[in-house]
Amino acid sequence: MEKSYSGQSSYRFIDRLLRSDGKVLMVVSPFMDEYYAKILRGIASRKKVKIITTGKGAGGSKVVAALSKGVGIGTLVKIVFYFAALFAIVAYIGIWYAAEAIAAIGALAFLMMYIRFRNGARNIEVRVLRGPFVHEKIYICGGEAITGSANLTYSGTHKNVEHIEMTDDPESVSNLSKHFEELWESQQERA
Repeated sequence: MEKSYSGQSSYRFIDRLLRSDGKVLMVVSPFMDEYYAKILRGIASRKKVKIITTGKGAGGSKVVAALSKGVGIGTLVKIVFYFAALFAIVAYIGIWYAAEAIAAIGALAFLMMYIRFRNGARNIEVRVLRGPFVHEKIYICGGEAITGSANLTYSGTHKNVEHIEMTDDPESVSNLSKHFEELWESQQERA
């Protein structure tokens, strides 16, 4: 099925593809922002994410750095702090069975977040474009592909009038996947 869309809501199609079933998400977007970096880090806890970008645009180098190292430890520290504070308050009041339950739930939450963040950092690979400027935008996952004008930025998918083409034709998706891999291999610099 081939389908096209023009308008200010290309996120409805792109976001669905990013979160779709599939073992590998392949993205070519010259410009990205922190909004989508956060989404991609979350997706990387469930599947491999390969990104080709320029590292340019609003906060581009920060976005590439954040994607390359995955999610920082700051969130984990906050979780530990909040559960420790809650534990201390409940223990001070003298409700020990509740304090033990809070400690157990906190430890489990910390472990789950740690595993998710660790896997997310491992499952994201970023290549920063060097050489000729690649302006195309490609999103491939789970037997579907989207090409068009929308960069993976909030403005590009939610505000700008963009045109995208969507396909689930196996031959078209295969050709785009091969093109992605050729572009991926041509980029020797890794973020």
